[in-house]
Amino acid sequence: MKNNKLVLITGISGFVGQNLQDYLKPFNVINPLSVRYIPNQTFDLKGGAVIHLGGKAHDLKKNPIHPNITRPILN
Repeated sequence: MKNNKLVLITGISGFVGQNLQDYLKPFNVINPLSVRYIPNQTFDLKGGAVIHLGGKAHDLKKNPIHPNITRPILN
């Protein structure tokens, strides 16, 4: 039984995101949100919930992360 709430999830391709999607999918409409740094980027966050799981993982080259990836979502 779906309640048709829209749930936006960043980081949905990761371990936690995949499992959370499987858990929530029978009861919600899942909208994966791809987050990449683009200057002056805006996000349309209309929905019942926003779950931000995006992060940096498995970077063997030790590339620096950009500090402005999460900030636009929170604003």
